[in-house]
Amino acid sequence: MDATEEKKRWPIALIIIAVVIASAAIIYSYRDAPGSLPVSAVSDGSNGIIVAWQKDEGIYAQRVDSAEQIKWQQGGVLICPSGSGFALQADGLGGAIITWNDQSGISDDHDDPTQEKLAEIVGVRRETIIFLEKGKYNPSLKLAHGIARALEAGIEDIFILDDD
Repeated sequence: MDATEEKKRWPIALIIIAVVIASAAIIYSYRDAPGSLPVSAVSDGSNGIIVAWQKDEGIYAQRVDSAEQIKWQQGGVLICPSGSGFALQADGLGGAIITWNDQSGISDDHDDPTQEKLAEIVGVRRETIIFLEKGKYNPSLKLAHGIARALEAGIEDIFILDDD
């Protein structure tokens, strides 16, 4: 094995070591229920990891950099206070996507209206919303503003300006 191949193996070894250390630290921190703590980890693309775990009814996440330093708050960031059955996937941009089964029982219709409700609120047909979601229709500034207001977000949070 030449020096170049040896250098390529170091980042992988560091990721494996970081996963083991982070997992052990999390499990040790929550050792009140040995063996019952679901843990998952993915690469952050910078030789560090993002770890997610479930404790009690909550789902938590933590980022550990390549120097094995915790980057987010001690004890992790609470992702969902009442979730179960989570999955963790790297997003390819240095972050991660976490999905879970929400056990809160709270309806989110108000915060995330259906296509039909959104169309009604902004005064267009449901098909217009579908075309917007598929990227087959560019909204007027008035429609973009109405949608942003209905979703309580900024226009730039919903629509991406394509320079082409």
